[in-house]
Amino acid sequence: MKKTNQIINSILITFIVFFTCCTPDRKEYVEVGPLRDKHIKIKDMFGINGFEWDFYDLQYNFDTTKYNLITNFNGFRHFLDWERIEPEKDVFRFNHKPEGGWSYDEIYQKCFKDSMLVVVDLQVTPSWLINTYPEHRRQRDLMPIKFGDKRDAPLSYIEIGKAGFQFAARYGQNKKINKNLIKVPKESHEPIIGLGYIKYIESSNEPDKWWKGKDCEQSPEEYAAQLSAFYDGHKGKLGKGVGVKTADSTMNVVMGGLAKPNVEFVERMVEWCKKNRGYKKNGEVDLCFDVINYHMYSNDYTGWFARFKSKKRGVAPETNEMTKIAKSFTDLSSKLGNMPVWSTETGYDISEKSVQRAIPIGSKSNLITQCRLVAPFRFIVCQIRN
Repeated sequence: MKKTNQIINSILITFIVFFTCCTPDRKEYVEVGPLRDKHIKIKDMFGINGFEWDFYDLQYNFDTTKYNLITNFNGFRHFLDWERIEPEKDVFRFNHKPEGGWSYDEIYQKCFKDSMLVVVDLQVTPSWLINTYPEHRRQRDLMPIKFGDKRDAPLSYIEIGKAGFQFAARYGQNKKINKNLIKVPKESHEPIIGLGYIKYIESSNEPDKWWKGKDCEQSPEEYAAQLSAFYDGHKGKLGKGVGVKTADSTMNVVMGGLAKPNVEFVERMVEWCKKNRGYKKNGEVDLCFDVINYHMYSNDYTGWFARFKSKKRGVAPETNEMTKIAKSFTDLSSKLGNMPVWSTETGYDISEKSVQRAIPIGSKSNLITQCRLVAPFRFIVCQIRN
């Protein structure tokens, strides 16, 4: 603690000296608003992204050494490819151990036991949906609808809504689900429900992926239609067995992290909800998500003057617009009943071709720079105030 205070004091003194030297003949006072008192613990601000194989060795044995590294963080965001739990339409499986493979039951149970928060990101359109597209238009990141379906209609997203139901039925807390709705053939004799391991599920990753083309990029209205099906089967209108909340009303639906952290995307989703989902009895908009989510990679090609001086590389977070962006989302949150705001991806590359790369500085390698840029203290200063 003493060492930390010394660091903070030295930073404060540096700024005081700098401003004193620059303005010797006049005094200026800047009013600083109060901190947003959310009682957020520092340890709850750090998580890691990964896949199921990060928990296993090459023989599909649970790897305790790997797991111990993961538990240095307080949260794990699991990239779960949809096809891994639904390899065929309406045929689900969650435990691949008997055939030699990973077990989601095992991963989530261990994380739950050790009080690690797990956010499951159900992503990547399965091949049985991709194959409805003409062959020349098939690709991994297609939006999750059949070819030709209306892009802004919740009904078009019924398949991912059904997948959300099956996942929530198994890993949510509700033990009173009609077991006839469970579509796990290998467990048909005794369907597993209500394990209670997972509290957060995310629908797709970076739905605004403009770089992948129009078959993959969704507008805010199109993505809101997807979330409405995923959230509660579009208020129950898509039938039984559709929607996360239909299976477990306590499970939280996280919107897919935006690649471009533009608050207008979420604002337009809210407007879609007003028009298509209406209002609750208490007057609040009937939203189809419980957590706002965006990605923020600190680099020098964002902001107005990037066109003049960008070198297309990562930069220190305090030199970017990270704080301004965070505030735009928390300002919207306050209008939505203080909805939680998450930033689920950030970091730096070391590849020379990456626009997010860390560079060598002096005698320090790019790996050292990477560590210094991503140092928790720097990100806390830029984000925790908001």
